[in-house]
Amino acid sequence: MGMMCLILFPHDLLKPLPSSTSEGENNLLLVAHPDDECMFFGPTLLLLSMLGGCEFHVLCISIGNADGLGSLRKLEMMSSCSVFKG
Repeated sequence: MGMMCLILFPHDLLKPLPSSTSEGENNLLLVAHPDDECMFFGPTLLLLSMLGGCEFHVLCISIGNADGLGSLRKLEMMSSCSVFKG
């Protein structure tokens, strides 16, 4: 059984995304498993895509091969990311 860690932030520490982003701004999203990018961060990625002017990258630390479907999960994640980038 794995260990789970939950980090809670007070709401006053969270700041909204600016209405515009700096030209050439780069953002990195680090996820543990394929599909985490859309299940947990889909709205954020859609907003970044709609704001334009910034580039984001998604780094996944596994290919989701627990059931032997790693190559399929990898393709699904690439497809998901291409949708977010418009």
